[in-house]
Amino acid sequence: CRARRKGDCHGNGYTLQQFTPPFAHADGSLARGHLGNLGQGPPAFVDWDRDGDIDVIVCATDESGVSRVRYYLNDNGTFNAVAEKHNPFVDISVANVSSLFLVVADWDQDGDYDVVTVGPGPQADWADSWTLRLFEQDSAGRLAHVTGSEDPFINVWLYDIGWSTVLGIQLVDYDGDGDLDLFVSHLRSQELKYYEHTSDGRVLMRTDVSISGWGMLSPVVMDLDGDHDLDLLFWDEADASLRFFQGTQSGMWDIVMTSSALETAFSKIVDDWSTTMVLPPQGLGAVDVDQDGTPEVFVHDGSHLVFYSMVRIVSYEEIAFTDIEPKNGGAVVVVDWDGDGTKEIILGGDMSGTLGYYSWLDGAGYNLAVSAQDPFTNLQVEGGYAMPSFADWDGDNDLDLIVGSGLGKVYFFQRVGTTIAQALTNPFESIQVDGHASPTAADVDGDGDLDLLVGSFKSGLYKDSFSATNCYQAYYRSRNVPSECYRTKVYLRHDTTGLLVYSESATLSLGGLSGTSGKRVTVADVDGNGLAEVYATGMPSRVSSSSTYESERVRMQRWVYRRGSQGLDLFDLIDYSDEALYALQYSAMQQTPEIVDWDNDADMDVFWVAEVSRTRWKIVFWQGGHCSKPSGCGEKGVCESPGGTCKCLNSHAGVDCTLCAIGHYSRLRNVPRACLQCAGDGQCSSRGTCWDDNAASADSSLTATQRLLAMGSGSCTCTEEAFGGVDDLGRTSCATGSCPAGTAEVTGSTGISRCQQCPRGRFSLAGQECEECPVGTTLRQATGGQCLECKPGYVVTEKGQAACQPCPVGKVPN
Repeated sequence: CRARRKGDCHGNGYTLQQFTPPFAHADGSLARGHLGNLGQGPPAFVDWDRDGDIDVIVCATDESGVSRVRYYLNDNGTFNAVAEKHNPFVDISVANVSSLFLVVADWDQDGDYDVVTVGPGPQADWADSWTLRLFEQDSAGRLAHVTGSEDPFINVWLYDIGWSTVLGIQLVDYDGDGDLDLFVSHLRSQELKYYEHTSDGRVLMRTDVSISGWGMLSPVVMDLDGDHDLDLLFWDEADASLRFFQGTQSGMWDIVMTSSALETAFSKIVDDWSTTMVLPPQGLGAVDVDQDGTPEVFVHDGSHLVFYSMVRIVSYEEIAFTDIEPKNGGAVVVVDWDGDGTKEIILGGDMSGTLGYYSWLDGAGYNLAVSAQDPFTNLQVEGGYAMPSFADWDGDNDLDLIVGSGLGKVYFFQRVGTTIAQALTNPFESIQVDGHASPTAADVDGDGDLDLLVGSFKSGLYKDSFSATNCYQAYYRSRNVPSECYRTKVYLRHDTTGLLVYSESATLSLGGLSGTSGKRVTVADVDGNGLAEVYATGMPSRVSSSSTYESERVRMQRWVYRRGSQGLDLFDLIDYSDEALYALQYSAMQQTPEIVDWDNDADMDVFWVAEVSRTRWKIVFWQGGHCSKPSGCGEKGVCESPGGTCKCLNSHAGVDCTLCAIGHYSRLRNVPRACLQCAGDGQCSSRGTCWDDNAASADSSLTATQRLLAMGSGSCTCTEEAFGGVDDLGRTSCATGSCPAGTAEVTGSTGISRCQQCPRGRFSLAGQECEECPVGTTLRQATGGQCLECKPGYVVTEKGQAACQPCPVGKVPN
């Protein structure tokens, strides 16, 4: 992106590079010292002695077969093994077993490091005695084994794990309550089990967080992608691969991100291991060794230790606009028509000759505009298949509409206020192409005025060396369509006269390439060099007529204008196979994509119309460059600014759109989360409050983990006992019932209705508004819905009078 050259573009993709920390040699051994047999599990990299540099603590097996904890002190980059008498971990050992796992963290939050181990206990039968042990550090730096009722792990039952089948442990504040929680990876049960650190100092297993289905070696639970959520990385023993699950604000890991940018980046580690290290790895971990705020990933095979740093790169993340369905595989054009800073989506290609106008509604995404807001509601192009392009053609500082038709003609509509009107004079009257015309207006030759490129797809016959065949039939039968069916005509605007001049040489060099879709081209300055680039797509080709749409892949090509010899206008095909944009591909694409800075972050995004079947199409959106959310905002939102903030769609909320908005609830803790509307049209019929996810998570009786994972029911608590009703899903909706006599339903400032007592002098029947009491009667107090006559000697002379008044002296009531 352009901002990349300014140094402030981070990108939304990742790659991994081998990283040599200042204390390690390139071969993986530590500088001027060697760890020996690292054993199983990752080393701990912590500043144990609090001197400002990183020390190393490892589990290793000595010559006698005893698994011990070794401590290597960092002395200006030299790691020296601490002698046994000075080793604070000397009492942590297990005989005749190599599988001792260790993690170092401040468990008791007293400012110094403690140690938690998993390994065989003191019993002879190892299979039944695996245990978690906590060693707390005292003020003198000594480690003491916490036992009995003080042991926080006393209720962690590892009986069914068996010998040598614990694959790793992690201590991390998963639920955000300020203390450390516990993760234990089990091989036999194929689970990563989670234990919440509760207020009484113990740990309690929570099955709603555990993940099963993989043999998770050395799980790493850490914010690896810099979005402030905990991610999960582990080695999968089952298929010998690295797996990465991205964390979300909802507390769940996105277990469907099998092709995420980070998981793709981590595949580099697997490739390196397969050639330089022994598989499977013995340990996997992450630590910010260079203190730059981003953790480095490290692996070891028992003797070699390799670090990898994560580097942001520009890539494109796919987001589907599922609420918009193009017709007839037409074009998508993205432009800020109404000038509000948010771009609208306009769809062309409908056989009716009309345009679809979609405007952005905050919190709801793109919605088809109603006729009163649709500037193109009265547009209908003769010949159908309206293909739009927007530009200030007449130079009056607003956007005009240039639209092609199925008859090969191009029409001009000028903007009038917020709508359009067909111009009295059409500057494109002389243009006629074969088949459907698809115009694109842009300054392609760099002379400061607009030019016109008109693509076409010939719907009639073409002749090959054997027979005459219909172009459409050729496309749908084999997808091998000759270039005669496609042509992009180039019309350059003359500087002095303002007239369009057809350029045969430019047309041939641009649109005559075999297999290039001439239906529509896109013009954009993607590389930011100030020169317009013309983009078109190659048509997919089937190997056989039975090939599926998913097997058909297309790629973009680009051209740049050049003034050739003898004044010829030419376009040169430019190779850009090393760029992220060129790597985009999609099956059965119908049109050249729209390339535009949709989110105003100084880099280009891509919209594509793709074929789902021969009668259905969809819009696919790739967001590029600046966004800091590799997940595409939980697949329920889009990044909208250089800051990478998410704009959530379809009733979702949160910084990554993985939470449900107020008035919505979720039934399953999955990602992307399906957020359902509360009963009573999502608002409890404006007569109550919904037990949504937001309300459920605010329950103070829950633990921190329970609040993080809380889900509502979608049922309503009505403001009045008189309100009720149950919908088809069994949820209280507050839709039925009415206020009792003497009261009326009143909507407050919050939009919620209650039954309010009628004021004195007014009455109501059940379910009706308060009315004034007739002359001679009043409602003296809240006695019901009836107005009572005044007692003798008293009178009410006006309707709605609040109280009976005494008759004046010398007068009696009529």
